[in-house]
Amino acid sequence: MEDSARKIRDFFVIEEIEQELPTPEINRDWRCLGMQYLDGEVLQIWGQSVKNEQLRAFYDVYLYHEDGTAEFLYGGINTKYRSDWYRDDEGNCFVLLGGNLIKLDKEGKEAYNRVYDDRSFTNLYRDKKGKWMLIGQMESGNVVVSELNRETGDITDKGSFPYEKGALYVAGQEDGIFLLDKEGLWNLDLETGIKEAVMGFQELAYNFNLSPVSFRVTEEKQINL
Repeated sequence: MEDSARKIRDFFVIEEIEQELPTPEINRDWRCLGMQYLDGEVLQIWGQSVKNEQLRAFYDVYLYHEDGTAEFLYGGINTKYRSDWYRDDEGNCFVLLGGNLIKLDKEGKEAYNRVYDDRSFTNLYRDKKGKWMLIGQMESGNVVVSELNRETGDITDKGSFPYEKGALYVAGQEDGIFLLDKEGLWNLDLETGIKEAVMGFQELAYNFNLSPVSFRVTEEKQINL
């Protein structure tokens, strides 16, 4: 049992992230639109609220790299796109707004805005086969994992599982789905529905009487709480 726990600790690295935010300018409002892991790098997407001559607010959107460098992505983006941004490996951005799936092309133009009334999207990730997968919560309460056709916005459901609100956190990773609850971390096989224990939190110093805000799994198998 001790050898098994040691192997798990060697395979998964628990680390705390201190996120250094950009310094807002006077009369400027910065907002983190999204954070993800892509090709072994931590990417952050930030929006800076600016006003045009008619005093209407828009976002200037920047991509921040792990080495501290940044690049300008878009200007004049509607501020309704205020959260859950993801960037793919072709330079497109996807925005998840409830049941809306919005694709912005490399120029920031809206390629499509698909509406799925039966679910609310929470996560977009790339699996080990290079397919982009969406996680969403259905009206029934189940969590569903779907394959995304990035060109059209069509989705194909691949599997689902029950979800207990407030007691379970879900993240996609290249090998499938990770579930996080107060007992520990689990790997879920969507085809069989079997949960496999990855790590129990009784081995850690964290006090999970307070619920975690979120967690992420990197492509290097690191777990960030």
